[in-house]
Amino acid sequence: MFALKDIMPEEEINISYIELDRSTKDRRETLMMEYNFWCRCPRCCEDVNTENDPFIQQFVCPEPNCDGKGIRIPIRMVDGTKSSKCNLCQKADILALLKS
Repeated sequence: MFALKDIMPEEEINISYIELDRSTKDRRETLMMEYNFWCRCPRCCEDVNTENDPFIQQFVCPEPNCDGKGIRIPIRMVDGTKSSKCNLCQKADILALLKS
């Protein structure tokens, strides 16, 4: 495992069992049916619309073939700039500058 952002001491760490680009309703229903728990992570509790969700826009790969399962892994370039690369498709055309 690796973190997509810096983790502060005592900060809770969450993992995703399902695709990240689904609506809160769909994620919670699937988690209840398949894993028998009601998600209380910050994203589910805030009920953010996935189309406007900054997490989705920054970390989920937009490539249709990744189907919401590809995550942009932060990488530091040789020149010190930050970019990301999808853990599934590895396509160079999805590289995007991350917010510092």
